[in-house]
Formats: sequence, C-alpha cells, structure tokens
Amino acid sequence: MSGDTLFSMEEDLSGLAACTYILTVIDSNGCVAMDTFVVDHSTAVQELPEGYDFVLFPNPSSGVVHIELRTPHALAGELEIYDLRGERVWEQSLPLEREHRLRLDLRSQPAGIYLLRLVVSERVLVRKFLLQ
Repeated sequence: MSGDTLFSMEEDLSGLAACTYILTVIDSNGCVAMDTFVVDHSTAVQELPEGYDFVLFPNPSSGVVHIELRTPHALAGELEIYDLRGERVWEQSLPLEREHRLRLDLRSQPAGIYLLRLVVSERVLVRKFLLQ
C-alpha cells in the first residue's frame, strides 16, 4: 500500500494490510493530530464458533485481569496484549487444553486502553480493555 491513501470516517478499521500507516485526525475546530503506526500482522477479527467461551474481566481493571477460555475440545493458542501504539506488552502460549484460566498482573503497565489478541485454531479474536 506504499504511497496509497486510505480515507475513512470509521472509528474502527479492519482488514488492514501489514504496512506503516500515518493516521491524521482533524476535529471540528480544524485542529490536526498525526501519528504513525505499524500493522505487522493480520488485523482480521473473527468470532469464535459456537461452543467456545472467551471472557476477560474486570473491565475496566486496576491492573489484574482474569481471562477464561473454554473450548469444546482441546486446543492450543496464543494470547498477546498490545498497547494502542501497537507494541506488544505481553504474550503467552496456551497449552493444548479445553479450559484455560489466567490471572494477568499488568500493574506495571501505564493506565490506558489495551487490546487482548487471542489466536485459536486459525481464528483471531480481539477484546479491548481499560487499565486504570
């Protein structure tokens, strides 16, 4: 997409190709803010099939986040947490099991919005959460 322009009025974009992007935001007063971000993996988000359960709580969190994943049969997966700059701040492989329960201590991370990315059985699921 080098040199191409993508114009959108949408708050959330999906299906972005791996590339470096420049985000320009212009508010109703004409003020402009710009930032650069890198998409270095697929951003396609899919829902998990029936029989799967994925829960992240509490949201918002004071720093400790609980994750529960249940599947109808044993599956391995990957969990990653990204800040809004697109930097991975945490990652863990999930062993081949039907049920996963994790307690993540993220108190060392600054307050803000984070994205939890779960990859299971070639499906990607993303949950947004807030650290206060």
